[in-house]
Amino acid sequence: MHVQTKSKKKHLLPLALIIAMAAVMAGLCVVSWSERGRLQNELEAQQQQLNVAQRRVQQAEQELSDLQEEYDKLLKKQDSSKPNGEIAYQTLYPELMLDPLTGYTQEQKVYLTFDDGPSERTIEILDVLKQRDIKATFFVVGSNLNSEQGQEILRRMADEGHTIGIHTDSHQYRSIYTSVEDYLNDFKKVYDKVYEITGVKPEIFRFPGGSVNGYNGDIYQELIAEMMRRGFSYYDWNVSSADATGSISADTITKNCLSGIHAYRRSIVLMHDSAAKKTTAQALPGLLDTLIAEGYEFAPLTRETLPVTFAYPD
Repeated sequence: MHVQTKSKKKHLLPLALIIAMAAVMAGLCVVSWSERGRLQNELEAQQQQLNVAQRRVQQAEQELSDLQEEYDKLLKKQDSSKPNGEIAYQTLYPELMLDPLTGYTQEQKVYLTFDDGPSERTIEILDVLKQRDIKATFFVVGSNLNSEQGQEILRRMADEGHTIGIHTDSHQYRSIYTSVEDYLNDFKKVYDKVYEITGVKPEIFRFPGGSVNGYNGDIYQELIAEMMRRGFSYYDWNVSSADATGSISADTITKNCLSGIHAYRRSIVLMHDSAAKKTTAQALPGLLDTLIAEGYEFAPLTRETLPVTFAYPD
């Protein structure tokens, strides 16, 4: 009996050892997972601190850039001042000066205006206008006048009695609205082209994007004042065909124009005659026939036409 008990004890010892080792290993695992979790939390906290530090660096860099930009503007403005009170850009292009206006006319008519041409669409539009003996206004982009076709279309505009206005040479918002000087430099290029091709000295213009837009916020008041000082008249619009916004059907263009014209008896209508505006040319015959049947009269803009202009933001 004693021998059997002793034998059982021999068998129990390895089992106890295994259990003890398992307990130690389990404890080690618990400690290992706990340590791993602590390290993971610490790593995440450090990463968050790093992200905050990076955002602060970016913010500081942006603030430094903004301060540098403001400083550069102040230097530029200071350098442009003349002892006699003139500003540098006022001495640019003295030939870009018109005689003072004696007053504006305010006729209850529809003024059709087309921006961004000339192009092959302009030919189609001119054909429609000629068939109905209607005169319109074309605000031309100078870069479209570098081809023989563009020059021929421009001469046709002048020969058929339409008004030619300026819509800048490049139509590049970021460059023309950098400063008043940059706008004038661009304006002079297209002004010279129109005069050389047609013998007509343009007297009216339209700002790309309108007189107040997202690109000229820093200079629009100064720019408008300078162009008016030189005697040029600028025209925004109170009726939009909305043909500048992507693909739009001829029916929608017609509805947009009629809705606006019915609301304003005296209407300056914004349309476009760049090459892509096929539906604008397609909409024009039906639109004009409807307006003619309703008794509307048409006229081209002149320097003496009372402008429609956007209001300055508060």
